[in-house]
Amino acid sequence: MYDLNAFRQRVLQLCREAPATADGQRPTQAVLAHEVGLARAELSRRLGGKSRTSLSCENARAIVLTLARWGALQTQDGALELLRLVDCPPFSAERWQRPPLDQLAPLSPAARAQLGQTTGNLPLQLTSFVGREAELALVSPQLATSRLKLESEASFAHPTRACDG
Repeated sequence: MYDLNAFRQRVLQLCREAPATADGQRPTQAVLAHEVGLARAELSRRLGGKSRTSLSCENARAIVLTLARWGALQTQDGALELLRLVDCPPFSAERWQRPPLDQLAPLSPAARAQLGQTTGNLPLQLTSFVGREAELALVSPQLATSRLKLESEASFAHPTRACDG
């Protein structure tokens, strides 16, 4: 769901809502641009979709990190929402544990489920493959001896199992 306009509007809203800095100033788009390593005009063009270079996931992540550092983002859900608006993958589990993301309120159970993260002590979410060693042992020899043949027609191509008889 790429929605650059919604991303831009949300970022600008968060900049306006950000707490004042130590010198009493509110963060501006120019300050945000400096923080993410772009000129103000270039950030404005990328956020407006008017640049030859579009907003990259690296840019979006830098914006999210800056907003979190400023205290404008309060939750991990808010950070994920921004990344989703520009089709960027979420931060790694390790990155969520480092500043400034570690200061954000944890993910809601719904968002955690969407990412496949568990709240228990297991390293991975259980899947249909966990605990199915017997079935895998039965299937493995068949996979090793079967051949795949590519059948193609004008509009599609798909693999089928070759007849071994």
